[in-house]
Amino acid sequence: MKKKQKTYILLVIVVVVWSVVGIQFFKYSQQQEEEIPVISYKKFKTKTVAKREVYKVSVHERDPFLGTLHKTSKNNIVKKKKISKNEPFVFPIIKYKGMIASEENTSFILVVNGNQYIMRLRSKKEDVQLISGTKKEIKVLYKGKYKTFKK
Repeated sequence: MKKKQKTYILLVIVVVVWSVVGIQFFKYSQQQEEEIPVISYKKFKTKTVAKREVYKVSVHERDPFLGTLHKTSKNNIVKKKKISKNEPFVFPIIKYKGMIASEENTSFILVVNGNQYIMRLRSKKEDVQLISGTKKEIKVLYKGKYKTFKK
């Protein structure tokens, strides 16, 4: 084929492709918008609930089948567990990760028993209260005892 023939064939193909694209574009732009049907909603009415009857179970003194009396035990005393003061005091696992400081606020990043918290001074999480802190260490209060943790 000659060079001019190839050019004309390619020109015809390009014109056909662009005309198909143009026809698709005009079909899309001339579509009419569908009207959305108006749905009428009924007003919501609450159901009226009848009151339930309250039944009271009474204790019968006499067994209806055997005719004998029930034995009631009045010695239902719950024994309280004695708390010994000799238990060792264990601090939770606390790790000091760092400090976040801005002009107004200073916050500290702590890991208490595997849970990470961002705490400010005098804030309390899991019974651990942050008393003071610097970039290198913090001081916490746990159940009345103070302890210092370093970064």
